[in-house]
Amino acid sequence: MENIKFEITHDVIIAIIAKHIDVPANQILLEPVDIEGLVFATVRTDIQTAVKIDRKLKRLGGTDVEADTEEPQIRHG
Repeated sequence: MENIKFEITHDVIIAIIAKHIDVPANQILLEPVDIEGLVFATVRTDIQTAVKIDRKLKRLGGTDVEADTEEPQIRHG
């Protein structure tokens, strides 16, 4: 397998995230958190959509959504 490099711009990354979590791209803000490449995403949305996004992210991360009864990690502000 070869290592192929792609340049993926900020706008394309936002568009990919928006499509995956089903929100308009203009509601997503990506901010770098540290020099190690950690990025924090802020999504402006209502609580019902936030719960759906949380479930999708848990599935993507391999967390059992059905067994998880915790409230989503939603920060208001």
